Amino acid sequence: VVLVDAAWLIGLSSSGGKLPPRQALPPEAVLSPSEAVAACRSGWPDCLPVVCVSHAWLSAEHPDPRGSTLASLAGALQPLVERRGRHGVLLDYC
Repeated sequence: VVLVDAAWLIGLSSSGGKLPPRQALPPEAVLSPSEAVAACRSGWPDCLPVVCVSHAWLSAEHPDPRGSTLASLAGALQPLVERRGRHGVLLDYC
């Protein structure tokens, strides 16, 4: 289980990308445990907000072959990031 940086997902969508499988996430997409802890040093309500997303793979070969899931997710994340800053995203691929 990893936390994905919401800003990375938004950027990937903006460049026309597709939501990759978990094992294909590049290191820069993932928030390290130390980054997540550092984001919570000041305590509530300034902890790192985490959005949990559960979705099915859209094909047997790829979870998001056309980028439609990523586009929808990025559209929902954008206003959250604009209002509260950095967010972690827990992606549950079913």
